[in-house]
Amino acid sequence: MGTENYSLKNNRKSRAFFIGATVLLAVAVLLPAGLFRHTPTICLWTLVGLGPCPGCGMTRAVWYLLHGQFKTAIAFNWMVVMVAPILAWIYLKLGYQAITGREARLKFLEKKIF
Repeated sequence: MGTENYSLKNNRKSRAFFIGATVLLAVAVLLPAGLFRHTPTICLWTLVGLGPCPGCGMTRAVWYLLHGQFKTAIAFNWMVVMVAPILAWIYLKLGYQAITGREARLKFLEKKIF
């Protein structure tokens, strides 16, 4: 009986989180693409004076990718081509869990190597 209550609470939390993430995604897509083009950096690595880090520009790159501006996204940070599919998988996994109440798993990643 205790696990059912935990599962129900956990499913409610995942649904609320998924709905919130969907609303934020919709707002991000509806805002103009150039909104954050010339904002100051928030990268601690750069602010300390160590130069640009490998992740610098990733937020803007994902932002422009959401707006369909692929060349601009890659210009801000080319690693967006690796990060975007991971973010998409996390979002889809969250949605699957929120809708079905079960965790999405990739079986081919669970195979034991040794």
